[in-house]
Amino acid sequence: MNIKLFILSLTLLLFSITVISQERVIDSLENKLKTTSIDSVKVEILNTLGFQYRNKFPKKSLSYANDALNLSISIKFLKGEVNAHNLMGIINKNLGKFDEAIDHYFKALKIAEKNNDLETKSSCLNNIGSVYQVQGDYKKALSYFKESQILEEKTGNKKQLSIRLYNIGLIYDNIDSLDLAYSYYYNSLLIEQQIKNKEGIYYALYGIAGVDTKRGRYDKAMESITEAIGIAKQINDIAGVSVCYSELGKLFQAKNDIAKSVQYFDSSLFYATKIDFKNSIIQGFKDLSETWFKLGNKDKAYSYLKKYVALNDSTNSVEISNKIAEIETRFEIEKKEKQIQFLKATNALETQKAKTEKRNRYFLLITFVLSLVLAISNLRRIVEQTRQIVLYVAIIIASLLIVSFIMLVSGLFDYEISFFNFFSVFVDVLTIAILPIFITVLILERVLLNSHLKTAEEVSEQINTSVPLLLNETKLSLHFENETDLSFALKDLICIEANDNYSAIFYNKDGKLKKELYRVTLKKLEEQLAQYEDILRCHKSYIINITHIKRVSGNAQGFRLHFQDLSFDIPVSRKIPREIIEKIKSRL
Repeated sequence: MNIKLFILSLTLLLFSITVISQERVIDSLENKLKTTSIDSVKVEILNTLGFQYRNKFPKKSLSYANDALNLSISIKFLKGEVNAHNLMGIINKNLGKFDEAIDHYFKALKIAEKNNDLETKSSCLNNIGSVYQVQGDYKKALSYFKESQILEEKTGNKKQLSIRLYNIGLIYDNIDSLDLAYSYYYNSLLIEQQIKNKEGIYYALYGIAGVDTKRGRYDKAMESITEAIGIAKQINDIAGVSVCYSELGKLFQAKNDIAKSVQYFDSSLFYATKIDFKNSIIQGFKDLSETWFKLGNKDKAYSYLKKYVALNDSTNSVEISNKIAEIETRFEIEKKEKQIQFLKATNALETQKAKTEKRNRYFLLITFVLSLVLAISNLRRIVEQTRQIVLYVAIIIASLLIVSFIMLVSGLFDYEISFFNFFSVFVDVLTIAILPIFITVLILERVLLNSHLKTAEEVSEQINTSVPLLLNETKLSLHFENETDLSFALKDLICIEANDNYSAIFYNKDGKLKKELYRVTLKKLEEQLAQYEDILRCHKSYIINITHIKRVSGNAQGFRLHFQDLSFDIPVSRKIPREIIEKIKSRL
């Protein structure tokens, strides 16, 4: 078999497989659209279908996007609405309806800014820049692209950042800043290869090929554009195939092989016409006019020139440019008006706040925030039951409310009696009272701390001066859920630590500390050890052997037990501190 025929057959087979795979995905989405009853899901499917069709059947894509937009508006689904606007902007731009495209993009941008959605805002800015780029306003396009690039660097979205880099490279390519263009294209390619995005890879290769063609590096340009065409065909991207063939035509034009140049420009125009891809159609007419003129066929050159002028005037007319400028100006004016309204509202609120808080002590407001947090934390350390905490807090607040009411009624603040003025007085009273409350809590905490330290010192002294307990030679056998047992002398058990549905057992074996993890809850082990008086549960996460305690320490939060063989100390629950300490004392 001829090797070229074999390669062609293989390429067609891969192309067919890709098309079939994409059709299956689309069929699955359309079936799901018919069966789902959730409107927001319908919107997402409609937008996804529209995006799938955008480069193959743009009119069908526009229909899906329009349905998604209408449904999103009816159910007030902002995410779906903004995605539909962006999609309709992309399709209208490809169809050459730039004024409609820019209108949709600015509507999407308005929603994104209102919701402070950086990701969507970046997408809108990029899309707006792409319209200005096609219109030839490279300065504005570059401004929008770079603003979008900054947002993508903040969000860390590599795929979108790559698109921004490519678009900036395209602007520099158009103004013949080839070094900058190549740098941006190449950085885009690195990202696309890293995330394995085929569409992004062929676009970056397409851009690099264009720069290499302008520099006269024809072999490198051919290598890049050939790879790009292969990828575009593989993923069935008709728009991508069109622009790649156009670039290939420019390459042969630069090599002065005009006949081949015409061939590839014709192919580009064929694919662009197939999907009504206006930008590529306009470029195709222009390129074919120039190449036929070089071949000496002035009739064909003139024919394509007329088509180019007619289509270009209809899509890039002064009227459309004015509409685009008008839409942008309207958007900026609305934005400024909202900023002014916001400032007015803010100033009004600030004025009202100044009137109602003129008697507040501002330096104590900072103390209030810090003191409130610390006071509640310290109060929780002092009292053991949540009900007591709630009771104390309720008594304090009730007292402050009564004082505030008395001060308002007495006329000390010169306020009319109203709920709003009562709240203002309460804020004043609370601000002043919080500091003494906080100091009181600190004093109580200090008293409790001294008490715990004294008790801990007494117990530690008894441990150090007492005669050691006789070693208990009782054999201990623990049972676990996996039907295994662990046996050792009771005296060798140091402690057991809870770890979700597992328990870590610390014990001495042959003079060395061992730690073993078994699937069993601490409660079940506590039941097995209930008969041994030296074994106690001192905390929700610990069971201990009190014969191994070497020292007791204490602070305002409670007591902590120290063991000679352990590298960590064990807390005693605040709910039963006295019970555990008395038990330890009785065994010494």
